[in-house]
Amino acid sequence: MKGIKAIYDNGGLSIDQYTVYFSNPKDWGIRQRGVYPCLGMSATPLHPQGFCQHSEGVLGSHNGQKIRFEDLPKDCQKAVKVDLIKKEEITITQEESMELENLIIKYGLAEVVKEIAYITGERPEIDVREEIMKAIK
Repeated sequence: MKGIKAIYDNGGLSIDQYTVYFSNPKDWGIRQRGVYPCLGMSATPLHPQGFCQHSEGVLGSHNGQKIRFEDLPKDCQKAVKVDLIKKEEITITQEESMELENLIIKYGLAEVVKEIAYITGERPEIDVREEIMKAIK
């Protein structure tokens, strides 16, 4: 997938079982050669008791076994897509946008609402924030 350098699964040896390394480290403010921005996640990164954290790291077998994007749990895929959308690496469909909004409502992730509101650009066709706030009330 565009914007992704490598994806690893450590088989559950740590809370951050899945690590997704992004391409274009300079776009993420990283200048050191061989170091990439990454997102470490549990299988449920969007759940209040899940884990989802940005970091930096180096590629290699110490991260676990390489896997494909499609092999990530669905919630991990969604978390990665949000980052790629913010970096304008990918775009998503209206249906995917609604699915992300529903997760926010389900898990009460109010802090994420502001970022997701701009998934489709600076001025989204739908005021996502307004729709989410209506649904929460």
